[in-house]
Amino acid sequence: MTSAESFFRHYSLSNKARFSEESCSDNEFLSDFLVFVPEVLADLQDNIDHRQIAEFYKNLIHLKFMVEYADDLNRYWYLLRAYSGGLKRLMDKQTVQHAMEVYLYYHHRYGARRIFKQENWFENKRWQFLDRLIDVEDSKGLAIFFEQVTDELSENFQIYKNSLLRFHREVKKIVDAN
Repeated sequence: MTSAESFFRHYSLSNKARFSEESCSDNEFLSDFLVFVPEVLADLQDNIDHRQIAEFYKNLIHLKFMVEYADDLNRYWYLLRAYSGGLKRLMDKQTVQHAMEVYLYYHHRYGARRIFKQENWFENKRWQFLDRLIDVEDSKGLAIFFEQVTDELSENFQIYKNSLLRFHREVKKIVDAN
């Protein structure tokens, strides 16, 4: 069973449990899902294009429920959330001093996980971000850091978006066939 089939089955069965047999033929959640996902992705793309990282971070939560259905959706959703969250925190006060405070916050919170850097894709990404942040020495370096990480966020969003749109098309095919 594919991820899309599992998703369809989960929401079809949950609808059958809640509604009568007649209303199951028109699964409202799946119909809403088919409209909702492209809208949220368009909003997120707009946030990235306009460098509205705090809005991106806030809007990304609308797609969290998708982490259960495919490895790529899980992996990239958490990466996007971590990068946009880190950038959002850094952008609160764009100074080298604040950047070091943010570094210390994350190091205190996740420092023990550094040993997993070579074994875990996500931990490797987290520590790449933090290792570059600790190297920032001046405001020019901080501006370069913001630009590079925002570009990486955008690139990873494109991967996530493509994976989610592929998943969306698969679900649509299944819905249309039923």
